[in-house]
Amino acid sequence: MKKILSMLLIGSLMLPLMLSCSSDDDEVEINNYIIGAWKSYKVVEYYDFLGEGDSYEVTKNGSLSSYYIEMDIKDNGTLVFSYWAKGKNGQSQWVEGLESYTIKGDILSITDSSGDTMDFVFDSKAKTLCLLINTSTQKTISLYLKKK
Repeated sequence: MKKILSMLLIGSLMLPLMLSCSSDDDEVEINNYIIGAWKSYKVVEYYDFLGEGDSYEVTKNGSLSSYYIEMDIKDNGTLVFSYWAKGKNGQSQWVEGLESYTIKGDILSITDSSGDTMDFVFDSKAKTLCLLINTSTQKTISLYLKKK
């Protein structure tokens, strides 16, 4: 009986150690997977009152190019964020900026030089990043990115 109780005691003491190692390994995997080059590939418009969404392909030079972004995420906490922006002459131009980021769980938070933050959610099953954009009380846009 003493032998069984001591084995149960040892097992119960080791259980928290094994559980904490498992979650640490998952986070390291996510951190390592996020490093690299990403590009947007689709945008989905959701209408809250219907609960349905319409999906559209996004390309750099397509009709929805205003939603097209690229990110090159480095392992030193910085990334190059590139997107189309209206220039002084009113025409779109490709803009690149060096930004900083943090990863907490499955959230990639990007902070630009003015202090504004964008949060991307990492989906480990689909291997995608998603940015939610609320455009109104009735419509939400999800911008999806995948590795290049």
